[in-house]
Amino acid sequence: MKKAWIVGLFLIAILLVAGVAMASTMANSDNSVAEIQTLSGSMIYQNNEHRDEVIKKSLEIAGDGWKCIGMYTVDTNTMDMLVILKKDDKIKYVEVYKQEKGLVAREVIPRVIEKKVSKDVIYNKDKVSKEEPAKIFKEYGKVVAEVQLLAASPVVVEAWSSIEAKNALGITLWNLTAKGYFHVYPGDSVFYVADDSSAYANGYLGWYIEYFDSDATWTSTAGRVDARAGFDNSLPWVDGVDAWAWVQVDKYLQMTKDAGYT
Repeated sequence: MKKAWIVGLFLIAILLVAGVAMASTMANSDNSVAEIQTLSGSMIYQNNEHRDEVIKKSLEIAGDGWKCIGMYTVDTNTMDMLVILKKDDKIKYVEVYKQEKGLVAREVIPRVIEKKVSKDVIYNKDKVSKEEPAKIFKEYGKVVAEVQLLAASPVVVEAWSSIEAKNALGITLWNLTAKGYFHVYPGDSVFYVADDSSAYANGYLGWYIEYFDSDATWTSTAGRVDARAGFDNSLPWVDGVDAWAWVQVDKYLQMTKDAGYT
């Protein structure tokens, strides 16, 4: 009886863990298509059928393997919309607008205005052996580009803040990146932010992601992306870490950022 009782508890625990994992996956999937916004930031209520039609039209232009990570309305009269697509580490912009015969889509290639990347290395003296971090890397960067649309030409700032741990051999153990695409009218307003944050753990060395979440928020003054993750190791003598990173861009295209772990 006692053995059967223990087995029953074990099965219940498995179901609970599976439920949590499924909920986490669904929450991450829901963030893949951001809310549809106007340039002023007010919501346009559109049915799912129209949204799906716009995404389908943009994917026809982009090709295979792309997914939508954000979209917003540029012009309410022509239903001019900008769709942000991602494939691996590449980003593509597709403008979809309405004409008499239906929806028309065209790829928009941003014009890069500025690009800047910096990296800090922190030597971790206390964690060199037993596959624990020997070095902590912090990387920050931004790419400023102009997107020329039919009704407007906003500036898009791709900005990121990341923290990464590597062992004494230079092999990455874990990485957390807060990354966003900030859509701005310089000097006037931030009107949209697409969250593209990510986390990585090296399973070959026993590391795994215990939890991960991220979000994008913005006002007319500034936008911000926050990312949080817990990394643990299956080896009992290796301590896990809680990492965090954030990046912010204001309406003057100024970036502030930070990242760390405990």
